[in-house]
Amino acid sequence: MFKILSYISLIFVFVIKLNGSIIDLQVGIGGWNASPSGSFKYGNTNPTNLQLKDTLGIDSKINGYFYADLSHFIPILPNIRFEKQNLKTEGKKNLDDIKFGDKIYSTSTKSNIDLSQTDFILYWSVPFLNTLSTGIIDTKFGIDVRKFYGEINLEDSSNNENVKIDFLVPLGYASIEVSPPFIGASITATTKYIKYSGNSLSDNSIKLTINLPIPIALIDLKLDIGYKKQEFKIDKDISDSIDGNIKFDGVFAGIEASF
Repeated sequence: MFKILSYISLIFVFVIKLNGSIIDLQVGIGGWNASPSGSFKYGNTNPTNLQLKDTLGIDSKINGYFYADLSHFIPILPNIRFEKQNLKTEGKKNLDDIKFGDKIYSTSTKSNIDLSQTDFILYWSVPFLNTLSTGIIDTKFGIDVRKFYGEINLEDSSNNENVKIDFLVPLGYASIEVSPPFIGASITATTKYIKYSGNSLSDNSIKLTINLPIPIALIDLKLDIGYKKQEFKIDKDISDSIDGNIKFDGVFAGIEASF
């Protein structure tokens, strides 16, 4: 039995590692220095439009991310990508008769914003483009289902209002990767976008991926460095609670492992 399991394990490793021609698995982890801007409001009766920086004192913060990408050689079946992005910021500022929900804030107020998200993406590569370009260009397109989960909280000495964030949004997904020969690096631009009924969500990034000369059996390590910008223009029809035009942008860096 032990020999049979050993043979199965060797076959599995061979299939995974066969130059990525059958199954290619990539995982990555890193941090995004997300700088906030824009505004939002919450409440049914004359709510105050809250500026993230000027009103609430929200500042940039490094948030962790993780992704896993599983691709294969069967053109008709979609490849699968999973992404998880924490997006939490906080601030503290003296407010002057600011209305949030049914409460008025007039003293030193602490604000916490959590717009963390997970993405489940089904995508395809443009047929034969990678082969015709001798591995230099790879273009992908597909559908992304993003789930927002988190909360917005304002608290002072006498008030504490907490709004839960929990909704799904479908987005279009596209990316292009350019890998010039002989330099051990690539550039990837990615966009996710949807617009309807006055609402829009976009997530755009560009990154430089550098091969790391670290010898580890069956694993290729790479360094990711890039810039990402997210913008949410949403109303209560989507979020069930918040109206706003919120932006986050900044640099990110992380490590990618290919198996």
